[in-house]
Amino acid sequence: MTPGFWRVEGGDMTLESTINKNRYIGNGVTTQFPFTFKIWKTDQILVYVGDGTTEQEVSAQCTVSITASGGSVTFPTAPASGMIIILRRNMPYIQEDDYRNGTRFDSEEIEDRFDQDCAERQDLRLDVGRALKVPLTSTKTPEEYQQEFWDAYADNQSLHDDVVSLHADMEAEHGRIAEERAEALQAVQDEGDHQVQRVQGASDVFYAEHGSACMEMNWTLNTGVSANADINISPLWYIVGRHHMQVSVNGVRQYRTKQFDEKGTEDSRSSVYTTLVDLNAGDTINVWIGHLAGGGTATEELDGLMSKEDKAKLDLLPAETSFARTTTVLQSAVSAGTAIVVPDHAVGQGLLLVWHNGVLCDAGAQYTDETRTTIKFLYDVPAGDTITAATVAVSAS
Repeated sequence: MTPGFWRVEGGDMTLESTINKNRYIGNGVTTQFPFTFKIWKTDQILVYVGDGTTEQEVSAQCTVSITASGGSVTFPTAPASGMIIILRRNMPYIQEDDYRNGTRFDSEEIEDRFDQDCAERQDLRLDVGRALKVPLTSTKTPEEYQQEFWDAYADNQSLHDDVVSLHADMEAEHGRIAEERAEALQAVQDEGDHQVQRVQGASDVFYAEHGSACMEMNWTLNTGVSANADINISPLWYIVGRHHMQVSVNGVRQYRTKQFDEKGTEDSRSSVYTTLVDLNAGDTINVWIGHLAGGGTATEELDGLMSKEDKAKLDLLPAETSFARTTTVLQSAVSAGTAIVVPDHAVGQGLLLVWHNGVLCDAGAQYTDETRTTIKFLYDVPAGDTITAATVAVSAS
């Protein structure tokens, strides 16, 4: 048999795998990681740990064990959870074998040399595969393209940081506005509650001082009543628009335009009101009416508004004395100290009664009686408020 070389398919000395890198994710516990590619020396492997953006080579800190087809890398401490671990082959790109003419060639030694050459080419392919490539006719180098990329990345990161900062500022501003809105709403609610209590208190005093022929009715509903239905309170009656009817349901005070409303022509008698909420069978209804006077004419009603002291003064007035009442809804706000027109009256005689939104005002404390036809409020009056003035007028003889 002629001495020579022969090739064995799939022999132990071939390098059939193209794998030259392994990738793992740390869990904070594991310290040993296997690699499935062949190396010949422990310094022919590199170990990296990174977070996907930056990485660090830690080969010198690790212990490497080699097997026939791979091996393992052991860390002194377990990589943190979520960190990326890369094990890759790192051939030296040198050729240290020396073959002499006329000597016998060892097939295993030669094949091993070929395997190392193949491993070096695999390393090159790994690096080239991750490199930035440009067209052969490009006027820019890969390094210039790479620099443009990182510049754009930095600009984008800066823009992202600006957006995050702006979003944080908007969240903070939104929180501030929400807090101020809540405080404003609470202030309005508190002021509204205060005004309701003040109006209710003033109304109670007014009814107690000026009401006459007070009437009241209590009854229990046999069937439910739907919202916006009319309720008849006959034989009771009230003067529409004078706010001298109170309604309670199961002992709870109802508010006009919220839970009920008057029905009829203003300044006329009515024995019907409209419920604005659903009422249930078994509900107890209480209607209390403080009449302005026993009669229904403007003169009789005004007479009922006046105190005994004011009525006594009527005896001193001429026979031509008559009564007048005006109601004005302000189209624009009126500043404190601005004159407001009222019916002709005797100044300083205490015969002028003024209501602001249905609440009787005190002369001298809330307004001043300026002239026979004007008064001045001592505070600002908003647009939309209602001013009512009832006077004793003396006709020209």
